Amino acid sequence: MMTTQQFWKGLFMLVVTTLITGFSQTPINYALIGIAAVAAILPYVGKNLIAILNSDSQPGTLSLINIISVVLIGLGTALTNGLGQYFIEGQILWPVLWKVVIYATGTYFLTTFFSPPNSTSKKLFV
Repeated sequence: MMTTQQFWKGLFMLVVTTLITGFSQTPINYALIGIAAVAAILPYVGKNLIAILNSDSQPGTLSLINIISVVLIGLGTALTNGLGQYFIEGQILWPVLWKVVIYATGTYFLTTFFSPPNSTSKKLFV
């Protein structure tokens, strides 16, 4: 099961990578930054609400659950970010979309793959 610390660490890392991606674009579009943040947060939180998708593998090991989770995070981020861009800009900005998807899924993969071993700290989702 995921600990509260792991959940908040993963969420914080997703938001930070989204902000870095948004501020690396010129000109800075704050609406797109907001959409990108929501697009990264929704799939992450949604995936963690599904109990069978919570990783219980040891650090540095991949399991089928981890791979499915990474794919779901990537697809969810791409879908929500693409829809948000279309509603705000009237088009999908592919370079921005790919950066957000790659950073969000990469961040999730790295935090899952290198997360500390199961601990006795309070669990967020049971």
